[in-house]
Amino acid sequence: VEDTRVGQRTNYDKLSLEIWTNGTVTPEMALVESAKILRKHLNPFITYKEPGPELPPSSGLKGMLEQTGYSPIDLELEEKLNRSLAELNLSVRATNCLESEGINSVRDLVRRIPDELLTVRNFGETTLTEVEERLSSLGLRLGMKVPERSPLSK
Repeated sequence: VEDTRVGQRTNYDKLSLEIWTNGTVTPEMALVESAKILRKHLNPFITYKEPGPELPPSSGLKGMLEQTGYSPIDLELEEKLNRSLAELNLSVRATNCLESEGINSVRDLVRRIPDELLTVRNFGETTLTEVEERLSSLGLRLGMKVPERSPLSK
């Protein structure tokens, strides 16, 4: 830990970590897991409600959720669906095949069924498996019934 400065302010600290692993996990994953453990241990000390007047339901995220009828889970799904294909980190072949069909977002992709994708030139079983695995890691699958556009977008 060392003193650091941000602009004119000098009352900040900088934490530098050197993480060594035996190769079974990456240093990034080790940091993520250790942060989860730390957060779990600190949770009993955290208060989630600050004293003060309750906000009217029509303000902020809570108001938006009530007005649209969406829950936080729906918002999380919308965030996933609005991701670009690039964020899936698919192979170049898979990305090129999908983009040639006008599939540019996760939303466009999950609306397609496997048989439909297999008709795309150069898109075979291996590429289909890759796509299904990436979607599965997000809790999504092909053939989902989702609106063409996000109901939350204006």
